Amino acid sequence: MKATTKWGWTAICSLIYLLGLWWCSDHVFFWDTIQLGSKHAHWYYENDFKYFLLPAEIDSGHPPLFGMLLALCWSLFGKSLLVSHLMMWPIVLATIWKVIDLAEYYGQKWLIPVSLLILVDPVLSSHLLLISPDALVACFFLLGWRAILYQKTSWKIFGMIILGLISTRGMMTVFALFLFEAYLRMIDREATLSLSFMSLLQIIWPYIPAGLLASGFLLYHYYEAGWIGYHADSPWAWHFKRMGLSDMPKQIVILFWRMFDFGRIFLLIPFLLAFTLFGGQVRQMLSRASWRSLSAKNRQLWVLLLALGFCLLPTFLLYRGLNSHRYMLPFLLVFSYLTAYQIIHLLERKTLWLTLVIIGLATGNFWVYPDKIAQAWDNSLARLPYFHLRKQMHTYLASEGIPLKKVGTEFPEIGPLKYKDLSNRTDGFVKKDLQNQTYILYSNLMNDFTDSEIDSLQRNWSVKKALHSGGVKLILYEKK
Repeated sequence: MKATTKWGWTAICSLIYLLGLWWCSDHVFFWDTIQLGSKHAHWYYENDFKYFLLPAEIDSGHPPLFGMLLALCWSLFGKSLLVSHLMMWPIVLATIWKVIDLAEYYGQKWLIPVSLLILVDPVLSSHLLLISPDALVACFFLLGWRAILYQKTSWKIFGMIILGLISTRGMMTVFALFLFEAYLRMIDREATLSLSFMSLLQIIWPYIPAGLLASGFLLYHYYEAGWIGYHADSPWAWHFKRMGLSDMPKQIVILFWRMFDFGRIFLLIPFLLAFTLFGGQVRQMLSRASWRSLSAKNRQLWVLLLALGFCLLPTFLLYRGLNSHRYMLPFLLVFSYLTAYQIIHLLERKTLWLTLVIIGLATGNFWVYPDKIAQAWDNSLARLPYFHLRKQMHTYLASEGIPLKKVGTEFPEIGPLKYKDLSNRTDGFVKKDLQNQTYILYSNLMNDFTDSEIDSLQRNWSVKKALHSGGVKLILYEKK
């Protein structure tokens, strides 16, 4: 594809996302970004960066780079939602650039549909429009991946350092990328190095700065706080409950649900067709011709997918609450590239398949489950109507003279408003208690209302104010 077409397409995608970012620039911190973004940044901002580690009540064990960056932007340009969203613009533009670069590498003349397939993905697009550290994970994963393919050592070092300082999942992703590069350069038939100590050293050294910084943080954190990852008194200890063998079938079902949720099921159909029927990859991978008969780029995608699966998916299966879509975002991105590659190189009617997959994946942003099925609202653009409904509800409560502390609700609306809208207001909604409270604020994006509580609200409470838009509802109930 001509360079002018590539850069024109990059400009179009960038403009669309920038318009989306501007439209979302007054959206409050949402879901886990309240904790991982706003609360962390408030700690550094309000304490003038006097402390390196976070206090126990908001310390989730991750390196605090994202919160520090956000606090730094507030210090330089003022604390506001607009500044917070503007901080994400360079990250979003860099992500689009790397998505298109990799689409050109693996898709060649199919650059536009392949990159579009990646950019409409609900999980990626959702976090690119949030003030989210997972957007940084996606960005620097793509940067590191491309740097390995093109042997850009400086960019590789930079990308690995940032990945290792964003989160513990970023550290796992660095290790997956190392395994990927080690395979490419030491095992694959197009290896440029022989299997030796010196060749291994040549591969390892760009990862050493990231490894030293990440391990240094973990050791220092252990020295000061006495734990790594989580501890028994952590507010998130429930999420780290270990699953036994009897829980594995359920965990595996949840894993596959997450992999093909929000429209991703449309990727599975052409992928399986290419893998089993038309491409005959099962025969290629298991017969005498074996693995080497696959194209080099096909092998690359398989190896990276397996490396990420090895590094990211065990925690998904072994722990009760570490099963969000965003936890395996790099894995999902590689699976999308692999599916696109299979369609382009192994299936007939490539244009039809790519069109169906892109449309199907885009529809995932409109998937809304029934009220009693928990949904990861931070991983889909289906949440977007919530922000203006939230404004309307706050306006209504103020007009009725109902204090927020008199209204019970659930995550993500519990707690001081300042951590959501940066208004410096310390009042906010409180945790629900249907026995003793007069008002309950319910939304279908609040997963912590039990089925019996939803039934009780519908039967025994009166609706004082109901707001609906798209697939989102926000209802203020009053006790009869």
